[in-house]
Amino acid sequence: MALPPDAEALAVSTDQLKLGQRMQITVPKEPAAGSYTLKIVKTQQDDSGKVVQIEQDSFEPVSGPDSMNGWLPPRTGKYTVMLLDGQANVVDSEKVAVTAWPKGEPVAQVPPFVSIHATEVSEGMQLEVGLPLVAYYLVPEDFPHDAWIGLFRYDGNFEGSASAEDAVDSALLSGNKGQFTFWPKEAGRYVVRLFCSSDIEASHVGDSQEITVVPAAD
Repeated sequence: MALPPDAEALAVSTDQLKLGQRMQITVPKEPAAGSYTLKIVKTQQDDSGKVVQIEQDSFEPVSGPDSMNGWLPPRTGKYTVMLLDGQANVVDSEKVAVTAWPKGEPVAQVPPFVSIHATEVSEGMQLEVGLPLVAYYLVPEDFPHDAWIGLFRYDGNFEGSASAEDAVDSALLSGNKGQFTFWPKEAGRYVVRLFCSSDIEASHVGDSQEITVVPAAD
C-alpha cells in the first residue's frame, strides 16, 4: 500500500558518501499492512556499455520514527535505495553517490595520508632490522572508525585490495591523527599502507614512502 504523496516514507542521512562511510536509512512510518523491504541497487555499465542496475542487497528494515538502518557500500559508484511494500511496489526511493577519498599530501599536511617518521631512518630510506619503524597518519574528522594501516612487503604489484591478514603487521587507527610503531623482523623492501575500512578489501587510500630494511650491522 503506497503512502500519500506528501508522506515521508524513506530518508537517508546524506546523498553523498565517501568509501567506508555507512548509509544511514530511516523508514519513519510503520507499513499499513505486511512488511517493507529495502532494496539497494547500483547503477553501472555492463561489458557492452549498457547502463544497468545491479542489486546489491535487500532486507526487511526496522521502521518507525526512531528507526535507523545502516548499510555499507562495498565500492564507489551510484546507488539507489528503494522501499518496497508487501506487493513489491516501490513506495519511495533515494539516490546516494559514493566517491573515493581525495589523495593526501604529507608535506603539506593534507589528509588522508600515512608517512614514515624519520627518527631511525637513514637518508637513503634504510632501516636496520631490530629498529622501530614509526608510521604517522593524519585523516579527516569524518574518516571511518574502522580505518587501519598495515606494514606490507613492497613488490610493485599491489592492485588496491588487501586485508589485515595480508600485512606483516597492522593496526586500527585511533583518532584522526597519531602514530604506530612497527618492528620489521626481516630485511627487505616495505611500505605502510592506509585503508579506510577493515570491512572493504578494496579500500586503499594511500602509501607511505618505500623503505628498505637491511641486516643489522655487526
